[in-house]
Amino acid sequence: MNAEFSLVFINFLLLSLLHLAIIVTKKLMNSQIYKQSHNVSVYLSTPKGEIGTEAIVRDIFETGKKCYIPLWDKNKMVKKDG
Repeated sequence: MNAEFSLVFINFLLLSLLHLAIIVTKKLMNSQIYKQSHNVSVYLSTPKGEIGTEAIVRDIFETGKKCYIPLWDKNKMVKKDG
């Protein structure tokens, strides 16, 4: 692959992820179960090929919901009591 093609392909992937994030976020925020919820668990996305969750996290706080974020230690989720 040449450098120009690689750059075009990477940009295509990034735009696809952005498009998917918008679709997922809209579907979630328009769902009755989300609208009626008081507690929401969501992961914090990273720029490594994940669908962005920034708008979801922002909405959780703006609407006064409780936000739960999973805590990971290496390859397993850590359960915190309390």
